Amino acid sequence: MKKYIVVLCSIFLFGPCPIHVPSARADDLDKVLKRLAVLERENTALRERVRRLERKHIVEPNSPQRVIMDTKTQTRPEPPQNPYSAVYKASPSVLPPFIWTGVYLGGHIGWGWEVATLNDPFTDCANFTCVTGDPIRNINLRGSLGGAQLGWNYQVNNLVVGGEIDFSSSGVNGTRSDNLAATGTIVAQITTANETREWSDTVNWLATATARLGYAWDNFLLYTKGGIAVARNTYGLFDTNVSTFNFCCISSTTSTTALTGSDTRTGLTVGVGAEWAFWKNWSATAEYDYADLGNGPVKMSGTITSVSSPGGTPFTTSTILALSIDERIQIIKLGLNYRFQWAPDAVAVNY
Repeated sequence: MKKYIVVLCSIFLFGPCPIHVPSARADDLDKVLKRLAVLERENTALRERVRRLERKHIVEPNSPQRVIMDTKTQTRPEPPQNPYSAVYKASPSVLPPFIWTGVYLGGHIGWGWEVATLNDPFTDCANFTCVTGDPIRNINLRGSLGGAQLGWNYQVNNLVVGGEIDFSSSGVNGTRSDNLAATGTIVAQITTANETREWSDTVNWLATATARLGYAWDNFLLYTKGGIAVARNTYGLFDTNVSTFNFCCISSTTSTTALTGSDTRTGLTVGVGAEWAFWKNWSATAEYDYADLGNGPVKMSGTITSVSSPGGTPFTTSTILALSIDERIQIIKLGLNYRFQWAPDAVAVNY
């Protein structure tokens, strides 16, 4: 019926016809529309917030002045695994200088020479006038030696002080031969004498005890030394004298003298040297030493044998001779040392 009423209103009145809608449905529609409007506003605010966060995320990583830290997750840095890593990083990259402090033991070889001077007590040529000869005899000694040394060093900055004792077995030796001639008169007869005399001197061993003072450049050391020297020497005299006579029944007399002696004397020594540490605790040395052993008396003893020709019987007598011999020896040595360092930790803290 309502349908027909609507149609008729449309045809005859040409206007809208009111339609009755229940009021409950209209109220529900208003609530829905209001809710949609609220959601639309919240959605717009949410979109705006998302846009701001996106812009913040893009700008902040490129900004060196902005640092984002989460205080809740902040933790203390972990310590290094090696407790000495900080010390090693702070240390210089160069190696520390060589340290000379320590006790050392080594060996050496060398060459020695000297001129020993003696006063010849037989210059009277058996009471005849000597044609040749000199009461002062110089004996040239030459030879090799070798031995061992023990010492210690202590280094303060570049200054190195220490001491050393050494012992050398020596082959330093020398001889001197003289041919002497003499003339004389016995019972108005002319007599001649021809004599051959040989002196010998041998340094058997030499020992020194010295203090050392040096200056070091890393593994290179220059030093000087001084102290006491002790030496053992052996001496010998061999003399042959042939005298010719022109009287009676004796035509000649031959006398042979053989004397030996030795002494141990003490003197002073000085020296200079250089030492080079070439590998770990090993070092090589080169050194010059001078030892003044003084002028001391030497007691020599032996026999004198005489025989006359023709048909003479040998006659032997014992004799003792005291003479003065002056000894001054020079030595060049090359050595090798091994050093035992007793305090490496105490020295290392300086570097």
